[in-house]
Amino acid sequence: MNCLRSCLLGCLVLASSAEAAEIRLPAKKDFHLFLLVGQSNMAGRGKVAEADRRPIPRVLSYSKAGKWVPAVDPLHFDKPGVVGVGVGRSFAKVIARSRPNVTIGLIPCAVGGSAIAAWQPGGFHPGTKTHPWDDCLKRAQAALKQGTLKGILWHQGESDARDAKAAVYEKKLHEVVSRFRRELKAPRVPFLAGQMGRWPERPWNAAKEKVDAAHRRLPETVEHTGFVSARGLKHKGDKVHFDSASYRELGRRYAAGYRKLVAAATSSNASSRRPNVILIVADDVGYECFGCYGSRQYKTPHIDRLARQGLRFRHCYSQPLCTPSRVKLMTGLSNVRNYSAFSVLNRGQKTIGQYMKDGGYRTAVAGKWQLLGAEHYKPRFRGKGTWPEKTGFDETCLWQVDRLGSRFWKPLLYINGTNRTFGPGDYGPDIVTRSVTDFIEANRDRSFFAYMPLIQVHSPFLPTPRSASRKSKNRQRNFEDMVAYMDEQVGRVVSKVDQLGLSQRTVILFTGDNGTHRTIRSRLNGREIRGGKGRMTDAGTRVPLVVRWPGTVAAGQVTDALVDFSDFLPTALEVAGLPVPTGLDGRSFAGLLAGAEEYRQRDWIHVYYCPRPEKSRPQRFVRDQRFKLYGDGRFIDVAADVNEQNPLTGTLTGAVSAAQTKLKRALASMPAEGQSLLKFDP
Repeated sequence: MNCLRSCLLGCLVLASSAEAAEIRLPAKKDFHLFLLVGQSNMAGRGKVAEADRRPIPRVLSYSKAGKWVPAVDPLHFDKPGVVGVGVGRSFAKVIARSRPNVTIGLIPCAVGGSAIAAWQPGGFHPGTKTHPWDDCLKRAQAALKQGTLKGILWHQGESDARDAKAAVYEKKLHEVVSRFRRELKAPRVPFLAGQMGRWPERPWNAAKEKVDAAHRRLPETVEHTGFVSARGLKHKGDKVHFDSASYRELGRRYAAGYRKLVAAATSSNASSRRPNVILIVADDVGYECFGCYGSRQYKTPHIDRLARQGLRFRHCYSQPLCTPSRVKLMTGLSNVRNYSAFSVLNRGQKTIGQYMKDGGYRTAVAGKWQLLGAEHYKPRFRGKGTWPEKTGFDETCLWQVDRLGSRFWKPLLYINGTNRTFGPGDYGPDIVTRSVTDFIEANRDRSFFAYMPLIQVHSPFLPTPRSASRKSKNRQRNFEDMVAYMDEQVGRVVSKVDQLGLSQRTVILFTGDNGTHRTIRSRLNGREIRGGKGRMTDAGTRVPLVVRWPGTVAAGQVTDALVDFSDFLPTALEVAGLPVPTGLDGRSFAGLLAGAEEYRQRDWIHVYYCPRPEKSRPQRFVRDQRFKLYGDGRFIDVAADVNEQNPLTGTLTGAVSAAQTKLKRALASMPAEGQSLLKFDP
């Protein structure tokens, strides 16, 4: 009896909470409404967990009775016996987090099993004995008295995957979009069509392919529409409906698609308000050379300040050498897929510069190129790579494009298509940095992307303009001076951003392309670290990464999240609000920068290394923060054996065994052999 009384009391509390939520609605302009329409995969058929019943702050749902209530699953009521988790809540959660001053209202109207013919005036669905279009229109018009329509989410098509219906599906889909916008007096409201589930054990027929093609073509044929991919999602066992986790992920994909649509449609110059991105990559310097990583030997106050103002990563990993790292960063792909030769970026690769330029950004690259195959390389490599102008950069100031020359004093630099030799008192890094600060100032009123693969601190180790003596031959001392001067270069770029008032609109990322030169000795936390450039150990691949983005990235954070060099391309695109292409090995960490709860960290990173395939043998490994598995079977506990002298052998148990199993699967998921070694695109 007491249990029954408690249950009844709980129901009364929930009911009163729902009424209170309805009473405290925000102003109409701050109440953003979204229609959920289509058939069962929009209505949701996922298993409901306890977490799905917990309200989300500032997210409401329009009930069957026409009341605004907390949005808990199931949202829909088309088929009470089977309805469950759908896309609505995870979509709304992302949108609410991105817009802290508004409340999200979901209007559930999907009807399981309804063909597109039911989504027209008078259309009838026998299975539920309802009129999907007519009922939806009434609910939407009633809800819109209290809020503003901001989007329409559509998932439908399974019931039309038959020859006769599929033949007219695209025409009917366009009519649905037009009718919604006309009847709801929202001619430019974003409309997103989700992809039907595709399962290997249940191949699509030709009719389903045709329906899918109509969804895919929608953004090309109807303004302010988007397509939401369901690639990689799983069904719940019936080969029709997604499982709960996939519904939540699909909702997040709807949210990402919606935000991109809004960013593009806000105004004709929406791109000018996208964040600026500055990606700075130092040459030949590992994590041990920075104050923010614990060094007392090196002076890096500007980079240390960046770390204090933003986020520092403990686990960012590059390739062991420069060209492999640059190819990976520029393309978002593992070297196993597209690395051809040292100093060569194959011409068929689409680069970060091209993606950003295509997205409306003004672009510049300044520093070290080494991706064409300059004149000093053997004839088989000379000119086989890519000119910087072909990679999407509007402005260039680069060392070693088609000619070598000096990089430091009296430098030879390739500036906007022309090689130029400077005077004996000119210092290459100063010219490179000035080109970037000038570029920033010239583009202060539009979105820009600046990629700075720095000239420093690569050998030869020469005195800098700040060195005590221009005649110093002390390699270690000169190296330390070069690190300090490189830090000063970074400080100049950051100062320019701040002086122009662009701080909150500009994300600055600083990293290094590989470990420190092997002749350099550094002390960190009481131990000596010998430079590991070219090696597969931490000394060769563990590099600094700090990110500053005031107003988005909280200051003073440190993270153990894994970052691979292939991650920079998708991260820059997501930060810019641009589509991230499928097929990349890189994973965006933009969600981590923004503090998104739904961000999922990498479980492992992959390094494939064959820098000079004409004479070197490939090496490969996968790793997480602690453990590392090589292609030859060596399994290392890096935390306990940073120099990798004692591979783990024998019977492994517990977490160690689980880590090895995970990494074995990861290694098996990547190709074992390079697919483009010594192959050059014409």
